Amino acid sequence: MLILLVMIVAVCLYGYRRLKKRVRAQQEEIVQLNQLLKLKILQARLNPHFLFNSLNALQYFIAKDDKRTSLQYIGRFSGFLRKVIVFGDEVFIRLKDEGDMISEYLRLEQYRFPGRFEYEVELDEEVEQTGVPPLITHTLLEDALYRGVLNLPQTETGIIRVKLKGTDEGIMIEVTDNGGSRRQSLKQEQMKGIYDGKEDLLERRIQVFNRQHSRKISHHLESGEVWNRAVLVIT
Repeated sequence: MLILLVMIVAVCLYGYRRLKKRVRAQQEEIVQLNQLLKLKILQARLNPHFLFNSLNALQYFIAKDDKRTSLQYIGRFSGFLRKVIVFGDEVFIRLKDEGDMISEYLRLEQYRFPGRFEYEVELDEEVEQTGVPPLITHTLLEDALYRGVLNLPQTETGIIRVKLKGTDEGIMIEVTDNGGSRRQSLKQEQMKGIYDGKEDLLERRIQVFNRQHSRKISHHLESGEVWNRAVLVIT
């Protein structure tokens, strides 16, 4: 009788341990899925002001009866949004595709701000097939534009340079602009009450990504009196 009781207890303990292990595995899977969902939501988010202003720009071109510019803008804008939707569901896209997205975004903004800035996108062909998180550069581009070159006097032409290249550490994405002190720009936004916390969005996305993957992302900004340099390194 005692042996039978010991056997029953042993079986119960074994079953309990297996159940506990299975529950723990399921909990870990739920946590991972939750982190992945957060990452997808963060990477698919575009600044709503960009969408709103883009539609306003289109309305402006139509009101001017500028059919040629309207059609060009519609084509580029719809193509850009299509890629945002498609790539927003991916964990990684090719560096070449990210470079194309950068060029398309900046070209759209040139339609809205003609003559205000020029841009250059330089892609290292040796690493153009390497995977990077989609839209990882978008916040840096917005900062270079709205907190940088568009703050320049109307008589000055802004310059935004983007480099996507391989290094010993991995992939480096560098965005530079001649829009003056970023610190001063942020102070002005805070004084006007329009600071939107875009850095927080990028940092949150980086934190979630780094928890999910063996590859890591680091980010830093160097701001001077004339030139600003933002760097993302993806190992």
